Amino acid sequence: MKPVTRNEQFTAAYKAIADRLHRQVRGQMPWASEALIEEALADTWLLALTREHVDLTCHPRLYGWLSITARRRVLDAHARSDRDAPIGDVIIDNGEPSAHEKAVAREELAAMAASLTERQRTVLGLLATGHSYREIQEITGDSARAVERLSVEGRARARASRPR
Repeated sequence: MKPVTRNEQFTAAYKAIADRLHRQVRGQMPWASEALIEEALADTWLLALTREHVDLTCHPRLYGWLSITARRRVLDAHARSDRDAPIGDVIIDNGEPSAHEKAVAREELAAMAASLTERQRTVLGLLATGHSYREIQEITGDSARAVERLSVEGRARARASRPR
């Protein structure tokens, strides 16, 4: 018998996917703490339950959406933790970056952008301005797989070009 309510669909999807999804995210992000991965997965599953447009009955599509969303949540949380880490005993923050910090950030951004291909810059730029993957597909004419690949490769290339 097919699940009827959204909660029943969610329960069935969770039972079918959760363990495999956890193993995949753990395998792709070995540097992330278990707590970080667990939190990202919990947030992702909650999003899946609360967002009506997420189809809980098509497990292959749902798995792809969950996988991408969970990895992004891990990356976002990791970036936030790096950004929030204290550098010294005292951090003075007036909320505004100094002129030097702005100049350094512009130089780093220019170097990262220069390391990307034109298509990677386009996809990452559209993502940064809030476009969905589906919208990017329509704008660029690329397939879903191509947009995802350009996004992943572009981010990796940008991270690699970032000064340490």
